[in-house]
Amino acid sequence: MQDLISYLVVTEKVCLVVIDFAGLSTNVDDLRSLIENHKNLQRIIVDHLPYEIEVKIYERDLLLSDPSALEAFSCRKGFYKRSK
Repeated sequence: MQDLISYLVVTEKVCLVVIDFAGLSTNVDDLRSLIENHKNLQRIIVDHLPYEIEVKIYERDLLLSDPSALEAFSCRKGFYKRSK
C-alpha cells in the first residue's frame, strides 16, 4: 500500500484497476480517506471479468458525493471458485 500511495503522490492522473472489490480494501472509511487525500486518483475500475463478465467503473466525484457508492467495497463474499 505504501508503494501505491507513493505512486499517487508523484503521478498526475491515476486510474486504479483492482480485481474484485476486496482487492483494494474492505474498509470503506480507509478507501474514502484515500480518495479524498489523493485528488489525482480519478477513477477506480473493478474487474470481475474472470468471474462474472462484468467491469464496474467508479468516478472519483461519484464516490465522494454518494456514500452508497462506496458501500460496494464493504463486502467480503466467499472466495470465487476457479475452474480446474
